[in-house]
Amino acid sequence: YCWRAAMNMAMTILSAVLTSNVRYLRVQAEQKVLLYNALTTRVHPEIIVLNEPIDSLKLLRELDPELSVKFAVVPSNGEWRIKTVETPGQKFVPLKRLLPKDVLSVQVPDVVFVHATGFTGGASSMEGAFNMALLSARDLTTSDQ
Repeated sequence: YCWRAAMNMAMTILSAVLTSNVRYLRVQAEQKVLLYNALTTRVHPEIIVLNEPIDSLKLLRELDPELSVKFAVVPSNGEWRIKTVETPGQKFVPLKRLLPKDVLSVQVPDVVFVHATGFTGGASSMEGAFNMALLSARDLTTSDQ
């Protein structure tokens, strides 16, 4: 009897772990497809636009090993966010930073915020968020030369 109870408990635990791993892999696969679609339809080499929220941009490194993408525009609670792609191995250190809010809001009227470090920002429209990323990409590209 003890053996059966232990075996049932082990099977329950194993089933829960397996189910959790399968869910994780399914979500990863779905997010990789979203990123791939965004990469293949982008209109600017440094900016991707996702039509659905995404947990992390880490999968982007597999699909874009040259790290050409610097900004991702994603929906978030009725607004749009710009996520910067992190420098590999460094949290919150973007490959490129967003321009400050006071600079962006001159040309993008619906800017909601820009984090003080420039690693994320937001606008009330997708177009506004894309333009924030575009202005930041252009400014930093010309200053890098």
